[in-house]
Amino acid sequence: MPAIGEMLAGIPPVSRYWMLAILAVAGAVQIHIVNPYQLYFSFNTAFVTSFQPWRLLTTFLYHGPLGYELLLYFLWFFRYGRWLEQTFFANKPAEYLMLLIVSAALIVLIAPPFALPFLQPSLAFSLIYIWSRKNPHEQVALFWIIQLPAPYLPIAMIVISGILAGSLRSLGADIVGCIVGHIVWFLMEVWPLEMSSGAGWSPLRPPQALKDLLGDL
Repeated sequence: MPAIGEMLAGIPPVSRYWMLAILAVAGAVQIHIVNPYQLYFSFNTAFVTSFQPWRLLTTFLYHGPLGYELLLYFLWFFRYGRWLEQTFFANKPAEYLMLLIVSAALIVLIAPPFALPFLQPSLAFSLIYIWSRKNPHEQVALFWIIQLPAPYLPIAMIVISGILAGSLRSLGADIVGCIVGHIVWFLMEVWPLEMSSGAGWSPLRPPQALKDLLGDL
């Protein structure tokens, strides 16, 4: 138990609580406290035929049941999501949470044509895309075998997913994540320099209330 506590303490705060929330939701589904049909996002179910606004949150917290796929996801997330928070948002939890909120909002807007019930995979993929653009000279080992430059990682993952799945429909989550990741990267890197008269302002800047709320994390 102390080892687990030390491991969790080494994860930056936003990533830590997000991972714990995903585990908690997966565990709740595993022991039948809730079922996935209560968690997916549909605009009609959330706001029209029923009023279930929590679906806007739970769709980003469910990545499947406890098992190998979830473990593999955590290995990816642990590397890229944690790295982003530790490197570019060190001691800035409000800024990183704002990035996730903006990314999630964009995914909700872009995802409907792809008919994605759960949007967590797209959010995770957007972080991988941002990481790849932030590290243009990094070499990565895809599945610990194929070496390629980091900027090609998202495209390579989409191609491999398409080959393994055998259908374009299954690529929807990755494609949405790639689109949103590029938009957010643009807001992070290009917008402050070229779109705001050099003032450095960014739509990703969190409100002061969020900074105050997360200031001690």
